[in-house]
Amino acid sequence: IFGWSALIGRKEYSATVICEQPCIALKFHNADIGRVLDRDVENAAQFYKQLAGALGDRLLQSYDLIE
Repeated sequence: IFGWSALIGRKEYSATVICEQPCIALKFHNADIGRVLDRDVENAAQFYKQLAGALGDRLLQSYDLIE
C-alpha cells in the first residue's frame, strides 16, 4: 500500500515506493475515493479496517527493526 497519506489528510508522504519489476499502478484522486466511500459506508468501514491493519503491521515491523 502506498499513497495512503492522502486518504487521511496528511500533506506529506512518509515513504516512497520503487517497483523492482514492471508493474501496473492505479492512481486515484483522494476526493474520488472519498465520494465512493461516503456512498458505501459498510465497505468504507472494511476499507479503513484493512488500511489500519496494514499500517499497524508496518508499525510493528519498524519496532522489530529498532530492536
